[in-house]
Amino acid sequence: MKEIRDMTLELMETGKAVCIIRRSGGRAIDGWLLYNWGEEKCLGDRDKHILTMLMPPMAVWSYKKFLHGGSPFVYTRMYRLYMRRKYKGKPVDKGSVKGLIAAAKRTLKSIFEKDLLMDPNDIPRLERYYVRYSKAAPPFEVEVVEGTDVERFARLFVDFYNPATGLPFPLDLIDHAVSLPRGSTTAFTQEVEAHLIHDKDIEDKTAISDYFTYLNPQKEEYI
Repeated sequence: MKEIRDMTLELMETGKAVCIIRRSGGRAIDGWLLYNWGEEKCLGDRDKHILTMLMPPMAVWSYKKFLHGGSPFVYTRMYRLYMRRKYKGKPVDKGSVKGLIAAAKRTLKSIFEKDLLMDPNDIPRLERYYVRYSKAAPPFEVEVVEGTDVERFARLFVDFYNPATGLPFPLDLIDHAVSLPRGSTTAFTQEVEAHLIHDKDIEDKTAISDYFTYLNPQKEEYI
């Protein structure tokens, strides 16, 4: 974990790396609507699905502009904390929604400290965008170090993207060329799930399998 963390930080510090998030589950739009206008104004969907319906082809969408400089990570986490409290039947009034922002920041800090063994203040400031080339394919989410020219990056692939996936061709070519041995995905996921089951901080154990299925649907593999 430390080795991967350090290599990732080294890439980030070059200012030339762009991270593409393939299966984005962010709900920062609903988090922002919840915080500013209340739950009745929320759309009840992932950002990627919302932007698939709204973004035109050949467009770049910025979280920074929509959230007025707020963090999509914080708003996403705040929305999840809100829905978790509501699911458990705990009262959530307008005042407690405001307090959930602070709770979301504490949770994110704890995740960095526990999983990556570092202070989140020690990493470069990051920004998230969505890029869309084709109307037939959904937009994809990218993460960059603050100040990166995302529009310049997007222009590089205007004539060099896969119309079937909407992704830059180099990424699809790498995905096609790189594969794992049969059974490794299932074995890895089961190992992670087993560790999480023993984690005392996770009260709802039944949600563990659902979480992994949502991120990367598992298929039966015979080793």
